Formats: sequence, structure tokens, C-alpha cells
Amino acid sequence: MSYYRRMKLGMSQACYRWTCYPQLRWDRPNYGFRALPFPYATTCQPPAPGEHWVDWAVDKAASWDFSPIYATTDHLADEKAASEFGKRCADKDMEYIASGGGQFAGTPDQWARDRDKFINQIRKARAAGTSIMAAVNADPKSED
Repeated sequence: MSYYRRMKLGMSQACYRWTCYPQLRWDRPNYGFRALPFPYATTCQPPAPGEHWVDWAVDKAASWDFSPIYATTDHLADEKAASEFGKRCADKDMEYIASGGGQFAGTPDQWARDRDKFINQIRKARAAGTSIMAAVNADPKSED
């Protein structure tokens, strides 16, 4: 039974991307043009106008007493913004688990295009103070 006490419950970007990622928000007109069904969690209020989604996500996870938050570094503008995000997580006693991606399963040319971007994602993750980062294979680009 002691293994239950060691379990951490966190919030993944898959939980909130349809609510707060600017390009995917279900409450924006362009969502309807994607011909996708509305997500099941439409009662969750998206970030207020002008509120950055990462702040919204940290506040939401903290309100549910989640200890880690898993999010992509793509939405952290630079290392300074990543450091501020990391401090915000630390202030709420929340661990940040970073995510980054590239064409890991692609051709050498595809990987060459993504390599610098992925290195930048790693730098932002470190600036945020995390020691854990998930490397996610990106979807192939349509021009590939």
C-alpha cells in the first residue's frame, strides 16, 4: 500500500491544449473550421483575454493540488521567460516536466532542420530549472 503515497498526479498538456493553446482553443471561431468535435471539457474556462496560457495552466494545476505540470517549451518565448515560468512553478511547490520535439524518426534532412530548435527547447527547459524533459517525435510536416 505504501506505493500509493509515492504517486504524483500531474497535469499534462494533453489535458488542456484544447482549452488554452492559442491556435487550438475550442472557444475561437477557427476551431469550428477544423471539423473536429468539441472536446469533452468545454465547461473549463479558458484563459482570460491577455492571460498567457502557461500562467493559466500553473494556476489550474495548483488549484487541484497537482505536484507536477508537463508542458512544451515551445510556448516559453526564451530562456528568460522559461526561468520566470520555472520560478512560478517553484513558488507553487510544483515540479515542471518539460516537453520538446523534433523529427527523431525522420530522414537526416528532417532532423537537420529540427536540431537547432530542439537544442533551444533543451536550453529553455534547463532555464526553467527542470531536470526532466520528454523528447516527443514531431508529426511529419506536409512538405516532407
